[in-house]
Amino acid sequence: MLTQSAPDGAARAALWVQIADIVAQERIRISPEKMAAAFERLLAWREDVPVSRRRATALALSDHPVSPEMVDLFAKDSPQVAAPLLLHVKLDDQDWVRLIPGWPSTSRALVRERRDLPDETRRLLGVYGNVDFVLPGGSETADSHESAIQIRDLVARIEAYRRDHRPAARSSQEPERLEFFRFEAGGDGIINWVEGAPRGPLIGISLADMAEPGGYGVDGQAAGACRQRAQFRDAHLTVAGAGEASGAWLLSANPLFNREDGRFIGYRGFAKRPGPSLAAPSKLLGDGLSPDSIRQLTHELRTPLNAIRGFGEMIESRLLGPVAQHYREMARSIVSDASRLMAVIDDLDSAARLETGDWPVEALPAEGISLSTVLESIASELGPLSDDHGARIRIVLVRPVPNARADLVTCRRLVGRLLTAAIELAVNGEELIARLDVAGTGVTLQVDRPSRIQGLTPEQILATAAVGDASSAGDIALGLGFTMRLIEAMAKRAGGSLEIGRERISLVLPSVTAGAEENKESG
Repeated sequence: MLTQSAPDGAARAALWVQIADIVAQERIRISPEKMAAAFERLLAWREDVPVSRRRATALALSDHPVSPEMVDLFAKDSPQVAAPLLLHVKLDDQDWVRLIPGWPSTSRALVRERRDLPDETRRLLGVYGNVDFVLPGGSETADSHESAIQIRDLVARIEAYRRDHRPAARSSQEPERLEFFRFEAGGDGIINWVEGAPRGPLIGISLADMAEPGGYGVDGQAAGACRQRAQFRDAHLTVAGAGEASGAWLLSANPLFNREDGRFIGYRGFAKRPGPSLAAPSKLLGDGLSPDSIRQLTHELRTPLNAIRGFGEMIESRLLGPVAQHYREMARSIVSDASRLMAVIDDLDSAARLETGDWPVEALPAEGISLSTVLESIASELGPLSDDHGARIRIVLVRPVPNARADLVTCRRLVGRLLTAAIELAVNGEELIARLDVAGTGVTLQVDRPSRIQGLTPEQILATAAVGDASSAGDIALGLGFTMRLIEAMAKRAGGSLEIGRERISLVLPSVTAGAEENKESG
């Protein structure tokens, strides 16, 4: 992998994540020469990797033993990237003392938040004094500390909800096909034993390597679990060929460990065909917490989050007095993260309202809503997100289109969620076209499928919890399937629909001309 070429920024970003994971997980078995070469690439290619992917990589590594050199690499990155790792990683006292002097003040301030550091490390941090983290003016330190704690608490609560409310296991009823087999894999993740299916197409498949979009192999769930030696359930596998074992499967497996020394030796599990339940669940929120409980939770989260975002905006705009540039950047990151969390809260609240029938009813303007105006406004507001992901939305008006027969709030919500999902699933440098056109008696907004979901069937998209490898699974905060089902439910509530095509995702809303025709016929 260290000799593999990377012709463009997207390839370098993908290799960067893989190299970071390999160095972190296999550092004992890598020679010093290869380790030095790996860190040289990690440093040289770092700016080609979007901040969100670097942060997700740091978060994925935070629960595992990480070398001091890897900690040093992330500590010298931006605060939003360094924070997930520095707030949790475990190092020896001598390693802390050796590394901390070379870090920027923002990283030392992050480490200072911890209460589990060795004594010598805490004494060293004390030498640098409070100048590392006090804002000019000196009166806001307590508020800043409390805001940081609240942000981490909000993130933890959202992550706990995602972890505890995953889709239920799917059934495996599909007639006239090979529907079940057992398998075992070695410590390297390679399937080496199969029972109940032809061995040829299955032996040699790797559980540790995620398939390319539209390709053959396992999805990010299986690959991520394999790297962490963890159990997985209903991961996706696509087998090549036209035989009885080819096509889509759902894999479930448990890790195996040597009883004598605890060494990981592989997996044992089974595979089944995806049945009708692979389609979207009938309920947006599943069978976990009730919609009323979700709405109560969103209310409790929204109040402190608004306060945190407001405080960050005050710092960024220097309403509290002069602020150093790097603190303004930290405040900007707080505002960005808080806005992202607020979008998650709004999604949960919208889903709860749809399930309880409490969707806000607004008067429909007689002239309707101009989707082109809404589209241009939303695309402009999502400019920072596009810059972060290195993606671009290009708006194309195929022909003059009538206004949509819907209220402004619903239109903005639908267009915003669809464009946000598309940007977050795009690869660096990708251009997505958003087309406005006429579809029968409605107005349609067609958005190109992002590269990372090319080749997936509509059923797979609606059932997907997250997309990609462990570093990118957080890109869609509540999962791609949830987001698409939410958009679909909101569109139906407005009298429209969501259509997932092979190349584009289309949002269709009724037009005012269709409403006029209906009134004419009824008259």
